[in-house]
Amino acid sequence: KGTNSFWHPYISVMNESDLVSSWPASEISQFMDKELQMDAELYAAEIETEWSQIEPIFKSNPALFSGYTRELFDRFYNFACTRCFGWTLPSTMMVPFADFMNHLPIDNEYN
Repeated sequence: KGTNSFWHPYISVMNESDLVSSWPASEISQFMDKELQMDAELYAAEIETEWSQIEPIFKSNPALFSGYTRELFDRFYNFACTRCFGWTLPSTMMVPFADFMNHLPIDNEYN
């Protein structure tokens, strides 16, 4: 729906998150903790499985899912994983206002 989406104002101000699942294998292989490395690889594989299951649905319903891309899927998968509440409840939800309370308006990074 693009700019006509109910969620457009929220999505347009969301910062990208850098989940380990999007890191190159060359960086993940440098982890000193092998369990952390395995977890990162497993998480990336789980996302790949999700994509392989949903892509046929996108392809078979072009009227509903025009403009889908793998990059868009990855972006919104990331948003859902980093901004949803209620993972242990019967349902999950996105709470836009909570997202603004949870983050500083500056980027943080560790060097």
